[in-house]
Amino acid sequence: MVFSENNNIKVKKLFIIDSISSANKRGRPFLLNDAAKEVFLLRSCMESDPLSFREDCLRLRDEYELNVWHIRFEDMTFKKGTYSVAILSIPALFDTLLKKKYNKCERIKLELQKSNPDMWLIKYIAWNESPFYFVWQNSRIIPEMGLFLFLQETPERELLITGTCTLIMDKNQSN
Repeated sequence: MVFSENNNIKVKKLFIIDSISSANKRGRPFLLNDAAKEVFLLRSCMESDPLSFREDCLRLRDEYELNVWHIRFEDMTFKKGTYSVAILSIPALFDTLLKKKYNKCERIKLELQKSNPDMWLIKYIAWNESPFYFVWQNSRIIPEMGLFLFLQETPERELLITGTCTLIMDKNQSN
């Protein structure tokens, strides 16, 4: 299960992402170790092995209903070495996230029509509800709508997925 909760813990699947232009400027892609230096929660994140990384990326592809050709796996060479990454089509992902945004808006609209709308549920639907979470070069953990905002602003056509990890948190910790 990608996102699950039991009585005391939350499990979140995180994707470490980067743009190709940023990776080229840096001489290597943004990695989990880079993010963990700045975000304390990521220090306890269990990094996926190469097989799990591939499976995680394929789950992302399936969840967002992307075609097989919208994600590919490559070894990319930068100034500071060669790295195994997944390359994701931004236009395809953006279109899917746009549909999810409209769906969320419809669900929020229905909740607002109630005589006593649950404002916490509205906040959760609008921002926190996400099958996956993402971390990019500014070391923020963001849900899919945060990624949607990031994709709106980038001129890139492809996104690098440089790693995945599983974050296990106490249920009382913030999102």
